[in-house]
Amino acid sequence: LSSYWRTRYSLKELNNIFKKNGFVGKISDITNKQGEEHKDRWKQIKQYIDSKNIKKYIILDDEDITRKEEKIPNFVRTDSYEGLTEKHLKDIRKIW
Repeated sequence: LSSYWRTRYSLKELNNIFKKNGFVGKISDITNKQGEEHKDRWKQIKQYIDSKNIKKYIILDDEDITRKEEKIPNFVRTDSYEGLTEKHLKDIRKIW
């Protein structure tokens, strides 16, 4: 999890919040808590992916983490007011 929530809640608290809201998976880890929250988001995610040697992932975020000079792989931009929609699920299925 790279959300700002990672700086406010423990992993246990996050899993409880997600479970109460119908999430059936488990959050297993968070990205590092350093850096400017939105400016460094992709850098934090990339560092985590590289350090854990992760090959398959999807990034969901309601902020646009893309940069002009770099295309962010497996990124699906959501909307904080709509949440996860059918369109997002279609985009996720294309990636998997």
